[in-house]
Amino acid sequence: TTPEVSRVVPGATPGDVRADVATTNDDAATWTQDTEISFYGPGFYGNRTACGQRYTEEILGVAHKTLPCGTLVQFRYGDVTVTVPVIDRGPYVKGRTWDLSGGACTILKHCWTGPIEWRFP
Repeated sequence: TTPEVSRVVPGATPGDVRADVATTNDDAATWTQDTEISFYGPGFYGNRTACGQRYTEEILGVAHKTLPCGTLVQFRYGDVTVTVPVIDRGPYVKGRTWDLSGGACTILKHCWTGPIEWRFP
């Protein structure tokens, strides 16, 4: 088992700049791979999210078209996992389901469109 990097109390609310971040060796069968996870960043900083927060460089969250605001979702890239709330609506590019915030993609070291694993905690 790899050591935990950092952990906060579960139950982050939309707009929290905290997240549950850990290295992991979880069973791959519990994760879903999505090859088109993207992120959104600088062009949106300062705007309000659909869930009511001001979108900043530090905010940890994800955009999804239909999940309720505050729904927690885990993302894993390599050996880093982050749990973040749904904070916004999107993405609005055909074939994409998730748009990571700039803060979340920075933690995952995956700030481009490509494959990431996800699951509901």
